[in-house]
Amino acid sequence: MTLPGVPRSYLDVLATETGDDFSGSILQPAGGIVVYMLRPGIQNRVLALSSTSVGYFGWSPIGASARDRIQGVFGYGVPSTTADIPTSGVASFSLYGYAAARPAGVNSDPIFYQFLGSAEFDLSLRAVRGSFATGNLTGYPSRGSLAERFEFSQASFKSDGTFTGTLTVPGMTGAGEYEGSFTGPGAGELMLRWKAPYRDPATGRTDMIYGVLVGKKN
Repeated sequence: MTLPGVPRSYLDVLATETGDDFSGSILQPAGGIVVYMLRPGIQNRVLALSSTSVGYFGWSPIGASARDRIQGVFGYGVPSTTADIPTSGVASFSLYGYAAARPAGVNSDPIFYQFLGSAEFDLSLRAVRGSFATGNLTGYPSRGSLAERFEFSQASFKSDGTFTGTLTVPGMTGAGEYEGSFTGPGAGELMLRWKAPYRDPATGRTDMIYGVLVGKKN
């Protein structure tokens, strides 16, 4: 990750945001660049990942208005090797991730949402089943709630472990989409990014929300 215009040494660990499950850092002199992510490792009680992680960032220059603040979400990982990609069978994954959306027409910070879900990959039928929605984790604060549930629909798999597909949102017109990759040894983890329509709870308007998910095979 490149820090705009400043050395990496300016990045300070946030003691209040660091533990077995999450880690957070802030770049103090530039007005506040915050990076917050799921800590990899078998000790993580949220999702014990070893080859993948997910997080969000925010950049608020000194004196910036809410509309000028930059915030977003990201996922990263080590793609599985082609030899590790199964071509048949069924595998279920637990999912965790974030999305960010700025209330339409509102001069405010983007809102971060936290997502929990599950997905079942049937490589014999070339299909994905499952869904994800906003949810709370015990001991961690809510990051906003949405009424929508996002369901995996059509899927297409490639031999290199990447996949694409569509998302349906019950009660909403139009479909979303996702793309991802299996990660780690034995294709035991995954990462994906997605976008889909949702109803902005601040305005009631239909808009698009953008997010990332990581997963671990059950």
